[in-house]
Amino acid sequence: MKTPKQPTLAFVYVILFVSIAFLLYSSQFMLWQKQIAGSGEDGAKNYYTVAYQLEHGQTIGHFEGMNYPFGEHVVFTDNQPVVTSLLKLIGGSINWIYYLALFSGLIGGWCFFLIAQSHKVDYRFAMLATLFTMLLSPQLLRLGGHYSLAYIGIIPIFIWTIYNSERHQIKNILALVVVTLSAFIHPYFMMMLVLFWGCYLLITLIKSQKTKELKSWTKTLLLPLAPVVLFQIILLLTDSVSDRPTSPFGFLNYRATWSSIFLPLDFGYFKPISSGLQQSQEGGSFIGWFAILGLIAGIWNLVKARKLDSSHTLLLAAIPILFLSAAFPFYIWKFEKLLNYLGPLQQFRGIARFAFVFYYAVNLFAIIQFSKLISSWKPIKKGTCLSIVLLVFALDIWSLRNQVIDQTSSGSNAFHSVHLDTVLEKVNVSQFQAIIPLTYFHVGSENFRTKEVQGVREMSFALSLKTGLPLTGVQMSRTSMSQTMMQLEFMSYLGRTPKIFSEYSSDKALLLLVKDHETLSESSLSLIEHSQRIASINGYTLRSLKFSEIQKIVDHNRSVVLSKKDSANKITPLYINSFDSDSRQMSFAGPSAKQVQRIEWTDLIEPGLNLDIEEQYELSFWFYAGDQHSVNTQVWLWERNLAEEDVRFEVSEVGDHLEQIVGDWILCTIPLSVSNSKNKIQIMLHRDGVNMDIWFDEVLLRNIKHDYFKKGPLNLNNRYIELPR
Repeated sequence: MKTPKQPTLAFVYVILFVSIAFLLYSSQFMLWQKQIAGSGEDGAKNYYTVAYQLEHGQTIGHFEGMNYPFGEHVVFTDNQPVVTSLLKLIGGSINWIYYLALFSGLIGGWCFFLIAQSHKVDYRFAMLATLFTMLLSPQLLRLGGHYSLAYIGIIPIFIWTIYNSERHQIKNILALVVVTLSAFIHPYFMMMLVLFWGCYLLITLIKSQKTKELKSWTKTLLLPLAPVVLFQIILLLTDSVSDRPTSPFGFLNYRATWSSIFLPLDFGYFKPISSGLQQSQEGGSFIGWFAILGLIAGIWNLVKARKLDSSHTLLLAAIPILFLSAAFPFYIWKFEKLLNYLGPLQQFRGIARFAFVFYYAVNLFAIIQFSKLISSWKPIKKGTCLSIVLLVFALDIWSLRNQVIDQTSSGSNAFHSVHLDTVLEKVNVSQFQAIIPLTYFHVGSENFRTKEVQGVREMSFALSLKTGLPLTGVQMSRTSMSQTMMQLEFMSYLGRTPKIFSEYSSDKALLLLVKDHETLSESSLSLIEHSQRIASINGYTLRSLKFSEIQKIVDHNRSVVLSKKDSANKITPLYINSFDSDSRQMSFAGPSAKQVQRIEWTDLIEPGLNLDIEEQYELSFWFYAGDQHSVNTQVWLWERNLAEEDVRFEVSEVGDHLEQIVGDWILCTIPLSVSNSKNKIQIMLHRDGVNMDIWFDEVLLRNIKHDYFKKGPLNLNNRYIELPR
């Protein structure tokens, strides 16, 4: 049968793609008009950052919706600056992002169709197989929250630009543009494409037998590096923050597993037999049964022809990226040390996402190789085989569709709340400078983490979007450590005026968003006590806090310490250690602090200490937080009975117990009690993995009925009003 002309094929392709996409997801298209697609805090945040930038953003490169008064560079907010800027330019809506992500596959699928056509694949099979490849993409699962990673067309478009680029130099320029722009949708795209491109060019160089030509090596090395260098230059010129975390935690935790790539662990038909198989924490990356059949066909063709074609080059280039996505060989014993030599790659902890590249490469390979295998078969045999293969493809697509619907049906409707609009009509938004959510949240510094309280972030994002007021809360990535410390200082015990106040406007109030009936810290309760109620909405209360009231809280804390100082001076605590005889240069108060190796097990207090069941106690200590990841040190707590059996066991991180910040030191407090007076308590500091020096000072264990004052600068119960000397 004669192949129709390309415009006709393109028209048919569009009709097919749109029809099948609506057949699969029309119910979701309607639902996403009433609520966001993604569930949980990630879905809400990734919707909010794009929406806020569209409605309230003042500049392309800076996001002001969170981390007030600093804001954040757009790259670290997941707000898809390329897409956001385009939508703003054409007057688009935030709700377009789901459709843009899905329908990017129309362009990507067409690119794959053109490649398949160049290999003489039957146009009918090529059309359906490439379209199905787009609709089986594991990236569609990212519509459940990580929208910027759901653009299923980006990787196929890039593959088309590099395919046979040695014969069409203009394609190299297009590849540079695609990679650079993809970095400003999500930096993960840039890194996975750059690595794939480098592998592809290296294999092409070896195949061309030009390994002795300096010009060829220069092209192979410099082309993939160019977008990375350009991206870094743009960041250097536009990002003023110099203390971002460089090695986010979780490189080995968020890797793909071999079963998550080669088996449909979450598909309904496979779940009954998937027990015992390990799914990736990043979710599935199943390549599809068609791809597996295509791999077998490719091996058969290679044995027969003993010749590599350009589809083999693509597949071979994707294999190193596949290994990286599974953290191979780094998860093998002793190979973890090699992570220290990965350089910028250490910043990409969700490496399972790199398996996306292999998915597209292996499916394109399967289309080409399967077509070659059956090219000489009789029409009836060929048609029967293709029908079965496409039915298998369709079964997987339907299974993925069910999974996508399941993950995109429980998103928050807070952004579409009419009741919120009604309440805000009574609020004079212009008198406020920012919103403080209570409970306060701060996520993304890779050091501190705050307690997660259901619904607070979604309501905070919705309130910020409706009012245009920025949040002091943070849910971003690689947030500045110094800015983090200043934000948390304000939200902790205020012994002095917080540093961050020099950045605030003194003539505007702060809007408190308080979740009703939630247990709050003493510092949060102080903010509430000094504020006035405005309105209530959906289990939350809006309150106004005048800027001048903050200083009153500081003054009140000082007066309390002064009033209790004399009586507290007479109390002897259960345990106190200032480590003044350790002869270390580092200290919080006094001449020295305790310095230990983090991988060691270090007792905070005398092990085996007995406490009274009738009493409540507080353990407090000052910890040096000036080193990256130091506050991720774990606190291990055991309560044991007389038989040395564990009655209670808890593991937390130092940063979870934050009470006050002074400079680079944080005060940690741990409430203690026992279930039996004969039980013994042991508390230790330790963390496996990369070793580092940690410092702690002024360990104090006291009965909460008794206040304690240490001679020197004004303090009470280890909280300092005056700077220690």
